[in-house]
Parts: sequence; structure tokens; C-alpha cells
Amino acid sequence: MKELAEHSADGALGTQADRVAWWAIEELVKLERQRGGFSQALRLLVDGAALPFDRERSITLSYQAAEIAVEALQDPDLGAEICRSLLNKAPDHPGTLELLSGIYERGQRYTDLLALRRQELELNPALDRRLQLRLDEARILELVGGSPAQRIEALQRNVEESPGHTPSIDALEQILASSGEHAGLYALLVQQAKRVARSDDREAAAGLWARAGQLSQTSLGNVEQALTAYEASVQLSPTAEVLDALADQLALMRPGA
Repeated sequence: MKELAEHSADGALGTQADRVAWWAIEELVKLERQRGGFSQALRLLVDGAALPFDRERSITLSYQAAEIAVEALQDPDLGAEICRSLLNKAPDHPGTLELLSGIYERGQRYTDLLALRRQELELNPALDRRLQLRLDEARILELVGGSPAQRIEALQRNVEESPGHTPSIDALEQILASSGEHAGLYALLVQQAKRVARSDDREAAAGLWARAGQLSQTSLGNVEQALTAYEASVQLSPTAEVLDALADQLALMRPGA
């Protein structure tokens, strides 16, 4: 066993005793998996994670144990327990966060899932991840009976951090429109259009102005406001559709129209 461990692929593992222990755990777990002994494989992994390996290897063993609990043993409660323990050691471990969120989602444990999303947000992950987490926060808030104001607050943080973020604007539009808050939605679209224009994304800003114009035309019945929005859109990046809409609004402004 010692000779095999010394020539194992992971030569960077501490002392010879560490290498032997690591190799033995890997091989025993492999054998148990092959013969369907998943409970024993999980026990080997849990016991192995308690050994004085370095942090990364301990995390690897714990994560493998959680995967076996969920996927092979179909024991989500045990899987969740292992995941939570692992997150105490490695709060930002992507695989564990994904595995635990899946457990909560499938079990409709939305309060726990909401807490997990907020816990991850507190770690200040990369911008793309923050945006996705807040989108999901808003979705989960609806499932647990959160107020529209709570959902709007989460999504507003997204468009403040990333002006023009389309999925967040779409979600805000759905909430505001369903609540009859068309004036508030118009103000949001205009604000976002102006901020995006300052970032020199003329096409995206024009699209937001066009959405504001369509909203004014169809839901607010405000011809002048729609005209202003369509004109702003055309000045940034004209499209045939918006030019047609602008022509229609101009026609409505003519005397006798």
C-alpha cells in the first residue's frame, strides 16, 4: 500500500502517512461504490474528512459524502446536514451551495432556500452571481408570500448595480404592471434608459426608451409622454418599429386627429 501511495497521482499530499491514508480512502470508497455499498462509502468519506488532512481535501471528502447522501442514498435530510456542516468550513463552496439549494428546491423548503440565497449574497460574490441570486430571491419571496415591495427591493438593487439588466427589468415590469403601477414602471424605464445611455450602450438605452413609449401609449394613454420616449429612442438608435410608432403618435398630435 505504501508503494502505491508513494506513486499515486497526488504527490503533493503532505507526509507519507497522509498519502497512504488519502490513497486508502479513495480506493475503499471506489470499491464500495462499485459494489453498491453507498452507506459504507459515505461513512468512509465522513470519517476521512475528520482526519487531519488539509482544508481542501477535507472539503472534497465532505462534498463527496453529501453527493452520495443525495444522489445514491436518496436521503436529502442527511445530504442537507452534511452540506450545512461543510458550509460552516467553506461558506462559498460552489458545489455545496448548488447541492443544498437543489435539496431545498426539490423539497419546497423555500424559507431555507431564501436564507441560503441571502447567506451567499452576504459573501459578496461576483456581480453576475449577485444579480442571479437577487433574481432568485425575488422569485422565492413570491413563493413564500412576500410582498411586492420586498420583491421590488431585491430587484431594484440589481438595476442599481447593473443598469439595464434585462431579466431584472422584466421581473420588475411584471410586478409593477400586475399591481397597476404603470406610472412607477414608466419612471423606472426612463431612469434606466438614461443611466444606460450614459454608459454609451445606445442600442440598449434606445430599447428601454421604446419600452417606456409603448407603456405610455398602451397603458397610460399619454400621447405626449409616448412621443417624448419614442423620440429619445430614435435619437439613440432608430429602428423601423419605433419610427412607425413615433409616426403614429405624431399623427395623433395633429389638429383634428
